[in-house]
Amino acid sequence: MTNVIIKESEDQPNLSIETPRLHIRTSRYEDADAMTAMLQVPGVADRLALFKLPYEPIESEIWCMNAETGLASENNWLMAILHRENEKQIGCIGLHRDAAVGGDWLPTRSAASYTNTAEIGYWIGKDHWGHGYASEAVGAMLYFGFEKRDLTMIHASASPENEQSDHILLRHQFRQCGTFMREIADGRTRPSVRYELTAPEWRANHG
Repeated sequence: MTNVIIKESEDQPNLSIETPRLHIRTSRYEDADAMTAMLQVPGVADRLALFKLPYEPIESEIWCMNAETGLASENNWLMAILHRENEKQIGCIGLHRDAAVGGDWLPTRSAASYTNTAEIGYWIGKDHWGHGYASEAVGAMLYFGFEKRDLTMIHASASPENEQSDHILLRHQFRQCGTFMREIADGRTRPSVRYELTAPEWRANHG
């Protein structure tokens, strides 16, 4: 993707990805207040399995503190999505390595098929819906995961009612792989649709 610019710092853990409209960079502690303000708006955090409800500021602080650790260990890439025009945060996106194996998902193939995989998750603040920002960020993170980290497969999940996320994932050639009961942050389970995209499938559309 010629319209994606990736910069990685060797001096301190930091990843920066630029797209035509977005600056996607490693989350920082100072991002926590803006994250909390967006995620406490009804209709945002309740779509996500990662956070307990009602959404509390400590969740944002934990995300930001984990970002540097995850980047250094190459296990998680927890990123803030900013608008390039004004560097204002409008959401977050993350790649979580090896989340496919175990727990709440019965693999469709052998466990060996899930070596070097990651789960992608994302959200956009409600004031910024309808502009294609989530799709642009997903495209950039897929490029990073497949081309820069040689991931073999990236997967995602979304509730059956989340039509926006379904549209984004299908637009990026993810395949629906069935419905399962996913455990969410507060310990409950809820139906989720599983999506997968392998590296060969992605490269077939980005050769």
